[in-house]
Amino acid sequence: MVTVTAVRHAYPENAGFSINRPAGHGDYTFLHFITEITFVFGGETVRARPDACIVFDKTAPQRFYSDKPVLHDWMHFTCTDEKADLAGILPNRIFHPVNGGFVTGILQEIEREFFSDLAGREKMIAAKFDELMIRLKRSVKDGANPVAPETAAALEQLRHRVFSDLSKNYTVAELARSVNFSVSRFFSLYKAMFGISPVNDAILTRINAAKNMLASGKAPVKKIAADLGYASSAHFIRQFVSRTGFTPTCYREAMKTD
Repeated sequence: MVTVTAVRHAYPENAGFSINRPAGHGDYTFLHFITEITFVFGGETVRARPDACIVFDKTAPQRFYSDKPVLHDWMHFTCTDEKADLAGILPNRIFHPVNGGFVTGILQEIEREFFSDLAGREKMIAAKFDELMIRLKRSVKDGANPVAPETAAALEQLRHRVFSDLSKNYTVAELARSVNFSVSRFFSLYKAMFGISPVNDAILTRINAAKNMLASGKAPVKKIAADLGYASSAHFIRQFVSRTGFTPTCYREAMKTD
């Protein structure tokens, strides 16, 4: 049985982020990088495009870094058997799920259970872990990217640029023009590529960033709203409540730990 020991979804890191664990973490480590990241394997540098995933074994060396801000999901876990049941996912290898947006959603659910005291939380976490591994394997094995490679690369670069500075607001028309597509064509390609519309993708990313800022810092709600590109704190609060069920202040209080 799998036991999650730490988990965060859509977790932001500053430019210059770097991890170097020559002897591994001691637990298994699952990583999903929403933005670009550079891995080092035995001295070989591998620059991974957005949506890169990897499961590190307990003792596998871990080294990765970025000179730009990073947004990623991560989870550490142990298991009762010698090897974790990864549903066929090979450890210590980078892979890219097709339409990997589901990863952040599942990690968010695991994180919510992890920090709760709800009845059956261990079983729910284990079930969500199994769901994650199965969907990852299905996506890698059975999925075929519906977008041509050159277009996919352009969309990934665009998404990385947008997510690297959430204080900037772009209209769908502006984004479409930047990759030389009509609005309707851009919308359909983006959704096919990432499994979510460009508008909802931006909203979800801002809300996830806000949750991390509220949970880990003391910045006023007004400042968080401005830093994330909202024209007013009222608009931010309405959107936060609609996506989480909490006001930002209530969410911050709920996430406090003694």
